[in-house]
Amino acid sequence: MVARIAWTTLIALLANTGIARADSFNYTHLQPRETAKVLAPGEWQVGVFNPLRLGLDWLEVDVHPLLLLAAPQVDVKIPLTASLPDAWQWTAQVGLGVPTLGWRLAKPFGLAGDLVPSCKVAEHAAASAASCQRPGWLIVPKVGVWASREFGHSAASDGYSVLTLHAEIASGFSFSGQAAPPLDAWAPVDIQLAPYVGRTRAQLRVAYDQLLMPWLRLRGELGGYWISRPVGDDALSTLTASVYVGLDARITAHTRLTLGAMAYDIDRHQQKTEKTSEGFDTYTYVRSREVWPTLDFIWSY
Repeated sequence: MVARIAWTTLIALLANTGIARADSFNYTHLQPRETAKVLAPGEWQVGVFNPLRLGLDWLEVDVHPLLLLAAPQVDVKIPLTASLPDAWQWTAQVGLGVPTLGWRLAKPFGLAGDLVPSCKVAEHAAASAASCQRPGWLIVPKVGVWASREFGHSAASDGYSVLTLHAEIASGFSFSGQAAPPLDAWAPVDIQLAPYVGRTRAQLRVAYDQLLMPWLRLRGELGGYWISRPVGDDALSTLTASVYVGLDARITAHTRLTLGAMAYDIDRHQQKTEKTSEGFDTYTYVRSREVWPTLDFIWSY
């Protein structure tokens, strides 16, 4: 029911905005997102959930307004090659985050008491102080590389389709306090925040972005992740896979709506019970699968 309402709303928005305005505005083709191309100096883009991207001379700076105060993370993308039609463009990425305040502050500024212990009991009981795993101070460096190639160039637009490869590794290094416990939350949260609890995350993603209409793009993505195990847990698989399919639709000259779904195949230590021929119960570990809807509204100037 929710999915039907969402798709109906999207179609209504497209009918009332993208199609109707295509005749009254001289639009270029809707640009793809999350590629090796960096924003031009003076350009910027931000979404409700997507980061703020700022185009500067020879580089792009990405920050997330929602997390800036509690868990600041700054990424810098530096183009290594020029953006030429029907050619590969390479871009380097470096980043640094300090998520400690986000773990220690209570809602709405942080996640203490939700994903990590708040340690309120330990603060008032000396005997419990040592048992609470309050996250210590840590930094999260990140390094990565992007490679994109656009296909189908014409004199009136950029490429009709884009193939993008993204490889990245991030790791959390603690320099004081205790190590944070594993989150054991939802798949997208566990993957994105794994370095923030002192673990190492390596990822490789392959995305294909296809122009369907001047105001509509289809994006598909395959992702593979390696995340280091928690200390003492040798049974947990370190590998996770993801699949994304979604649409980007232009609403106005400077805004777009994104709607899609992300599926994950992840090890949750989930057990499956089976009967043996003798009638006894046996337990085997099976992988878990999760599907999450994605929705965002993005401004570009």
